Formats: sequence, structure tokens, C-alpha cells
Amino acid sequence: MRRDHAARRCERPGDDNDSTGAANRQLNGALHTIALAQAWHHPPAQAYIARKRTEGKTGREAVRALKRQLARTVFRLLQVGAGSARLAA
Repeated sequence: MRRDHAARRCERPGDDNDSTGAANRQLNGALHTIALAQAWHHPPAQAYIARKRTEGKTGREAVRALKRQLARTVFRLLQVGAGSARLAA
């Protein structure tokens, strides 16, 4: 059973980093750390995870959703920063 699971993980579509522009593991690790810290200590994040759990998500899926939300927030902040840097130049 374990061997089949590992084989399926290797065969998942979209796992090929060459086609997706290569994953940023350092950024993913940072987002993971932030998500776990917020899950423990940040009431709005705790409420978000609780809401996802009531929607039927597992704990892992709820944290994954929180990481996506954090990634969107960081991306928006980077876009704003890049836009203001262009205006200053």
C-alpha cells in the first residue's frame, strides 16, 4: 500500500517543475512556517481554519488553504511594492 501511494505521488500531473517555472522551495517553507505560527497564535487565522474545517476540509487541507491565502497576500504586497518602485524611478 505504501509503495502504491509513493508511486502515485510521483505520477501526479503538474508535478514537473520544468513546465511550471520551478517551485520556490524557500518561499514555500517560509509560508508553511508562517501558516503554522498563525494557526497557533493568530485568532483570525484560527477562525479561518475553523471555517474551513466546518466546510468539511481536513486539518491539512485547511492549513493548505491558509497558505494559499498568505501567498496571495504576499503576491499583492510584492505587486504594490514593484509598482511604487516603478513610479519612483
